Amino acid sequence: MNNYDDHQVQIALRNQEEILTCEAPVTSLELELGRALLECKTGEFYRIHGYETLRSYLASLDISLKRGYRAMRVYEFYIERMALPFKELKNISTSKLDLVRRVVTKENWAEWRKKLQLSYSDLIEEILETQGRKNEKGELRERGIGGFYKLVRIPDYEPPTEKGERIKGQMWQHRDEIVMNI
Repeated sequence: MNNYDDHQVQIALRNQEEILTCEAPVTSLELELGRALLECKTGEFYRIHGYETLRSYLASLDISLKRGYRAMRVYEFYIERMALPFKELKNISTSKLDLVRRVVTKENWAEWRKKLQLSYSDLIEEILETQGRKNEKGELRERGIGGFYKLVRIPDYEPPTEKGERIKGQMWQHRDEIVMNI
């Protein structure tokens, strides 16, 4: 059995209470969840609760890995690294914040803050343009963001007959790219 002092146990219990109060996916709560989970990860408080990994601890609390790790990434990047106040991030989807953190800097934050009002797919388009991954026809030149495929609009696109394979409706796969004809 592990020997934890009363102070460590009290901190771990307080931390777990903070994690459990962050159930609704409202941005401010997600940021609080990110803070509490980072503290739990850093202090290895999950071990005090009898879990070997943060992953198993999250599962026991019924918090998805995707949500938990995204909350930690967003909190660590925007609050700790960029030192932005919570109110600056209020009412912004953590999914969008996580997506744009790949291109956001302190210098361009104001510009990207405005772009966060765009839809998720339009944000992806903005990121691809920023990174120079699209040519003048709107075609994707690389695999996309973070190795994921991106559906792109290419007007009047006709898939090759030999190498293309019809997937569904107007979507086609050709080599490593997935394209959509709209």
